[in-house]
Amino acid sequence: MWSTGTRSQPILTLPSDIHVASGTVALLADGAWETVLTDEEHVRRASLNNEARRTLFTLGRLVLRRHLGERLGMDPRDVPIRILESGRLVLDAGAPGVADSSSTSSLVISLAHSGDRALAVSGARPLGVDLEIMKPRKESLLKYITHEDERPVLGALAPTAHEQLYAVWTLKEAVLKGIGTGLRTGPRRLRITPGGLAPPATSADSGAVTGPEWRRATVLDTDERTWNACFQVADGYATAIAW
Repeated sequence: MWSTGTRSQPILTLPSDIHVASGTVALLADGAWETVLTDEEHVRRASLNNEARRTLFTLGRLVLRRHLGERLGMDPRDVPIRILESGRLVLDAGAPGVADSSSTSSLVISLAHSGDRALAVSGARPLGVDLEIMKPRKESLLKYITHEDERPVLGALAPTAHEQLYAVWTLKEAVLKGIGTGLRTGPRRLRITPGGLAPPATSADSGAVTGPEWRRATVLDTDERTWNACFQVADGYATAIAW
């Protein structure tokens, strides 16, 4: 379980094996990231073509490495993170210097970053995370990424087309990361199902939404498997975690 804040702030409850860590670019201010990133990551960071991309890459790896270091009881720099040809991040249980590969062999990881934030998740099951800063987009994109069967549930996801777009996008990309294909599989092929969609929390007096609560949803993938997910649209960001 991972929770943040007080009663009036967002609360997220997950299966016990799924752990979450987050951070903002403020974490980079003390320069500690320089000793946390590996030599290979420093080279990759330097190859990125603008400062914004370098900053987000650095933040993502810092958050992920600190998260996994704490979970695995390792120095964050020594956590054996590997990138597959598909771009997916995995833990390399057979890496040199890893004394106990059993602790990493079944641990799945996922990372997302956008704007000035990064979010990392790990768990003992397939999972994925997506995080998007909500920039203006053409509303026509919403039709492009939704399956016709799920369009009746869009109004239950969020009140505006702009928010619906980002709720759908993050829910589906989180699932696609969990599958391992990412956006090589078209989001339209996935379906958010109405039966698994939890309503927003409401005030007993007015029925108004009380705040940026995390909400539940279920998504059918291309093989008709059901993925559980939670999502949030708040503070100019959309976030989803799927498992």
